[in-house]
Amino acid sequence: MAERWDGTGRKPRQNDESCPDCNGTGFIVVRDKDGRNFARKCKSCGCEGSRRDVLYRYSGLPRRPRAGIVANRGAIDYADAFPRLKRGRNWMMFIGKPGTGKTTQAVWLVATVIERYQSSARFYNAFDLTRRFVALRKRNDEFEREFERYLDAELVVIDDFLKTIPSAKSYNYADYKETLLELIWARYDARKPIVFTSQRNFRDIAKFDSALAGRIAEACEGRVVSFDANATDWRVQSESA
Repeated sequence: MAERWDGTGRKPRQNDESCPDCNGTGFIVVRDKDGRNFARKCKSCGCEGSRRDVLYRYSGLPRRPRAGIVANRGAIDYADAFPRLKRGRNWMMFIGKPGTGKTTQAVWLVATVIERYQSSARFYNAFDLTRRFVALRKRNDEFEREFERYLDAELVVIDDFLKTIPSAKSYNYADYKETLLELIWARYDARKPIVFTSQRNFRDIAKFDSALAGRIAEACEGRVVSFDANATDWRVQSESA
């Protein structure tokens, strides 16, 4: 029988031995009286794990970041201020050309929020995020569950925001735009943090939706970090560290 490795550092368990409550992680996610999600040790089994393991598992990061990532000043300042930014104008955007390290900075932020504050953080590719929720609209229960996970996260990163936009004449354009705006407005109304990375400038965003461009500019409140062609390539530094 195939063994399942869960990244916690413990011996893999057989699939049929996994605890039905925590799926072998040793922790389950529960909600406190303030509506915030947190992990507590599973009382149904003797599984070993850690809160950080659980948070990383559900973060959506492509891999657990190495300690060698070189963070820029914008990312460092945002991470340092994160506890005070949880309510209010608490968004951030990295704008620039491909290869200048926008995504690496966003990955560093997700890992830092998990490691430093043990808060839930989720990393999404913008196109995959929108495509997934468009598909889930046909299955109401699954849509509601996934939407709740998205909204409950203390930090959401939307990577490659508006990199791919369907043609306005394509059959799914209306669903794409409606879903994307719904996801962003929901966190805006809940006053929950979003960090965007994008190759698009605000003029491009305004062409897609002027209200969206204005809302992002307002919520970022000066926390827009530009990566130009002459900027340090943080991605190369992190990979060579």
